[in-house]
Amino acid sequence: MTKRRKYYFMDYTKLVAQAKKIKAFLDKNRDQCGEFHYKNLGKFLRKKFYNGPIAVQKSGEKATYLRSSLINNQALVTNRKCFVILRDLGFIKSFEFELVAKQDSYIIRVEFGSEQRPFDEVVKQSEYFPLAGEKQQLTDGLRATIKSEYLIDYAQIMSRVSALDYADIAAYLTDVLPDLWHKKYQAMTPDETFIQTMSRDFTLAFDVQSHNPYQTDDDFIEDRVVVFYGLSKKSEVKRDSTRLAGYLRGVYGWTDKDTDKGHFIGHSLGGGVDENIFPQKKEVNRGHSVGGKVYRAMETYCAQNEGTFCFSRPIYCDFSTRPFVLEYGVLKRYGTLWVEAFENV
Repeated sequence: MTKRRKYYFMDYTKLVAQAKKIKAFLDKNRDQCGEFHYKNLGKFLRKKFYNGPIAVQKSGEKATYLRSSLINNQALVTNRKCFVILRDLGFIKSFEFELVAKQDSYIIRVEFGSEQRPFDEVVKQSEYFPLAGEKQQLTDGLRATIKSEYLIDYAQIMSRVSALDYADIAAYLTDVLPDLWHKKYQAMTPDETFIQTMSRDFTLAFDVQSHNPYQTDDDFIEDRVVVFYGLSKKSEVKRDSTRLAGYLRGVYGWTDKDTDKGHFIGHSLGGGVDENIFPQKKEVNRGHSVGGKVYRAMETYCAQNEGTFCFSRPIYCDFSTRPFVLEYGVLKRYGTLWVEAFENV
């Protein structure tokens, strides 16, 4: 399986920043044949990696001196992780920490790698990007791919409708569209999909990638929504703010300040929480932008016309749960299907 970028699974910002500083230390001392004192690294970073009283262990006439906090030290764990990052990025081939108790330190031995590109450039093309505050980018190339491969020609589908009754048109779309949605989702997901369909107030198609027996912690696609669709209804329950707060916990840490916890199907239309929640562009979710005003107008139409057929379909361009584009559709009362695509990154 191809190596995946971790995107939003972990926030590597602090570790990558520390790794960049450690790389500068290694570069500065490269002429030492790849052997360094851990103490010197601490001085370079202006940090004390370990503190605490000296513990003396005597065996006969020999004494071993150890810092009580030297072995199990969080700074040491963190810095070893940074060396792993440098190895993954190709700046070093291997590294070794050898404890020298009498010197109250470690000797670090490094075999340098062949990567010569600037650190930030390499990170942006690695599994450690994007970092917190960085955004996914919807490039012109991705826009062209979405338009040609992932969007659906709904006008052509509606041209085949012979029914005049609203319920019959909605039933026709409910019968025809799910198969198309699933095929388009499979086209944007290179691995095998594990789509399950659940019917509550709305019908949900969900790709349960955690059921994929070939996935590992370092190499996986997130479980994510394929599509929500159904008939709008007046919500009869109060918004569960506590449950909402617990879903997608830490959203601002792994996205950015311009991201909300949005709903595929709004609470006012009968949508719930859990799988219905996704990282949504704030200006769209709150109706602040031109596109956001259109999005809110579509939701308002569904809310004011109970029983309106509507759907919300995410379009993904990576392996995370955040769609790059959200396709939203509403079947109006006089039989016109109103569909808009909203950029979400």
